[in-house]
Amino acid sequence: PEPESALEPVAVPEPVSVEESVDIDDDAAETIVVERPAVVSWTLVTDDGRRHPLEADVVVLGRRPAGEEPGVQYLAVPDTSRTLSKQHACLTREGDGWIVTDLQSTNGVFLDLGGVERQLAPGDSAPVSGRLLLGTVGLHIEREDRR
Repeated sequence: PEPESALEPVAVPEPVSVEESVDIDDDAAETIVVERPAVVSWTLVTDDGRRHPLEADVVVLGRRPAGEEPGVQYLAVPDTSRTLSKQHACLTREGDGWIVTDLQSTNGVFLDLGGVERQLAPGDSAPVSGRLLLGTVGLHIEREDRR
């Protein structure tokens, strides 16, 4: 005996026109605008106007900082006064700002708090809120938001 076929006829649906099924609304007032988050960049600016992009969340500053630690930027700051140590200070990005740490420098790290200078003890850290002095080299950090 032959086996019975399990196949049954299938109904073919009627074709639907794309124009009939898509409701195109050209009303610009109904368009939703997606706001992109800002891209933040940071720049170290010395008092003489030199600009140095901060490209990592940890930046070692000095006359000739050296190292190979991944994720750390070693930034040589021009110093005609020769008051910077080879590795003078470390900047660490924390949230929306920066922390400065004195790396046992010879001539110190000073925070300029509206005309009043506060010296960090060797090894101490503090939030950066304005101008800094590394030895006699003045600098500040600028933030730029780009969309």
